[in-house]
Amino acid sequence: MLVREAVNNSQNEKEFIARLQEALDIWPDNLEAKITLIHASADNMISRIVQSEQLLAEETVKWKNETDQASWIAIEERSFLSLKHTIAMDYFDNNMYTLAEAHFKEGLEINEHDNLGTRYYLAAIYANTSQWDQLNELYHRFEYSENEVLFVFPLLVSAILRGENILATELFENLININDHMDELLEEETFPIEDIIEVSNMGEYRMNSYEELCLACGYLLPLITSSNYIFDWMEMKYFNYGHNISANIQPSLVENISASDDQAQIIVPDFLQNDKNINKTAKTLERVHDFHSHAIQDIFEGVKFDKVRILINRGLKTKEDFAKKTEKTSTGYPSNWPDDC
Repeated sequence: MLVREAVNNSQNEKEFIARLQEALDIWPDNLEAKITLIHASADNMISRIVQSEQLLAEETVKWKNETDQASWIAIEERSFLSLKHTIAMDYFDNNMYTLAEAHFKEGLEINEHDNLGTRYYLAAIYANTSQWDQLNELYHRFEYSENEVLFVFPLLVSAILRGENILATELFENLININDHMDELLEEETFPIEDIIEVSNMGEYRMNSYEELCLACGYLLPLITSSNYIFDWMEMKYFNYGHNISANIQPSLVENISASDDQAQIIVPDFLQNDKNINKTAKTLERVHDFHSHAIQDIFEGVKFDKVRILINRGLKTKEDFAKKTEKTSTGYPSNWPDDC
C-alpha cells in the first residue's frame, strides 16, 4: 500500500524516491519498498542487480531463520518469494538466462504451486536456449499445460525450429483452439514487434486475447526477431496454404547419403513440393488484405473482432450492404447481426 501511494502521488523521480524512504521509515522491513527503491535509485543495471542480490542474500538468511518455510501459503513469506522472482526477471529481461534459470528453478522448488507464473519464464528460457528435453519435461509436469498459451507457444516455437512438423502442427492447432486471435498476430508480414514490446512492458493481459499472444511472443523475443522461419511457418499453416506440412525435416547429412545414389532424396515438408501453393499463397494474402480493408471502417467501430469477421463473411462489408441486403429490427440493428455485438 505504501509503495502504491508513492507511485500514484509522486510528481517526479526525486519525490518518488523520497516517498519510498518515508515508507521504509514507517516500516523498515518493507521488502517491496526496498527493491523498488533499488530500481529507482541504481545508476545502471549492473548496480541494480548487485544491490538486489545483496538484499536477497540478507533476506534469505532471515527467511531460513525466522519463518516456517511454508512457501506462498504463509503470507509473511510472500514478499521474500516475490523479491526472488523480481531479481530472476531482471536477469531474464537482460537475456542472462543461466542466472535467471537458477533463481526461477529454485523459486519453483520452494513454491510448487507457482503462484507467480515462474513456469512460464522457465519454459521461455528453455526455448530461447534450445533446451528441448527440459522444456518438454516442464510442459508435461503441470496439469492443463495444453490450455495455457504461455506454455504451448514456447513448445510450439521449439518444435518448429527443430523441424518437428508433426508435433508443431498438433501444438499449433491446439494454440488456435485456446486463443481466437491468431489472425491478428499474423496479419502483417512479420510479428508485430511494437505491440509485443508494449504488451511486455505492461505485463497485463486477458486470457484468450491478442495481448496474451503478444506476451507469449515477448518472452521469446530473441528467437522470433532472429528467425524468419517461425513466422513464415505459422503464416503458411494458419492461412491453409501450408496444410500439407505432414513430415518432419530430415537434414541431408553426408553420413546418410550414399555416393551411389542416382537421386538422393530427403524428407521435407510436403508443401515445399507443391507448386499449387504459390497461387494459393497469393489468393490467401489477397483475401486477408480485403478483409482488413473492410474491418477498419467506422461501421464496425466498437464491434468485437470475431463478430466483425462473421458479418464480413456474410457479405456485409459496407454501409450499402447493410442498407440493401438486411432488414431492420425494432432496435435498429440488421436482423442477421450476430448476438453480443
